[in-house]
Amino acid sequence: MLKFYVETSRPKTLIASFAPIALIGAFHFKAMMDNLFLFTFILLSSLVIQMLTNYFNDYYDFAQGQDTDLRLGPKRPFQRNDLSKKKMQKGILLLSCSYFGFTLPLIQRIGVYGIILSIVCYFLSIYYTKGNYSLSKLGISDIFSFVFFGPLATSITGYALECQWQLVDFLIGILPGSFSTILLIVNHLRDEKEDRINKKTTSVVRFGSEFGKRLIYFFVSLFLINFFLIFPLNFFSIVIFFISFLSAIKFIQLFRSSCKEDAYQHLLPIAAFHFMVQFLLHLFLICILNI
Repeated sequence: MLKFYVETSRPKTLIASFAPIALIGAFHFKAMMDNLFLFTFILLSSLVIQMLTNYFNDYYDFAQGQDTDLRLGPKRPFQRNDLSKKKMQKGILLLSCSYFGFTLPLIQRIGVYGIILSIVCYFLSIYYTKGNYSLSKLGISDIFSFVFFGPLATSITGYALECQWQLVDFLIGILPGSFSTILLIVNHLRDEKEDRINKKTTSVVRFGSEFGKRLIYFFVSLFLINFFLIFPLNFFSIVIFFISFLSAIKFIQLFRSSCKEDAYQHLLPIAAFHFMVQFLLHLFLICILNI
């Protein structure tokens, strides 16, 4: 039973919530070590809210009849009936309680900002999928993915650690925000036909697959340009940027070949792998500069 709960949390995608918190923690290393308990709970709350979003996504997609045999992705445990409705609800309740418990140190630290953020994130995790006016049906889930798994996550964490707002915290969030959105757009491209049938108006359904492809090119360019807004020009940053650039070019090549073959279902793990590569390169450079 546990393996089905783990599968529903989609552990391979949790890099999206882990990366922004880890990057900002490394950047503010001394403050992170001074507030290690706070940082750990921020990281846990970030991971759990992504898991909750995945649980709500599976639950409401199936309940609203949107998980059909047309889906190109793997069948989900709830769709396969490996998890009953009651067991899904228990999993959601447990994760919900854990999430609000993990946010308590953040609320204690930053007060009303923490309360508002915790509640907004929770309701967005529900209404990412639920109802006729969900984020995914309105075609604005890409925006929220970029903001909440990118600049907002790093800015709030940086503020909690240092007790001040800094532009660099916002800029650091552009990398994880960009790749989180790329992962989401790849999903939209893969599921375009099914989403049209189910009247799920993602950005790809609303504006077309070419728009989705251009968005991916935009976000790859954005995080590459942003590199030099964060890091000073020196030997290490130039070497890391060169490797990062080569990785981005390779990803674009694989993406273009997938577009030609209409094989988006194979692109998601590739995108996740390149996200991990870019994250590790940035993390390594931050650590080097902090020595």
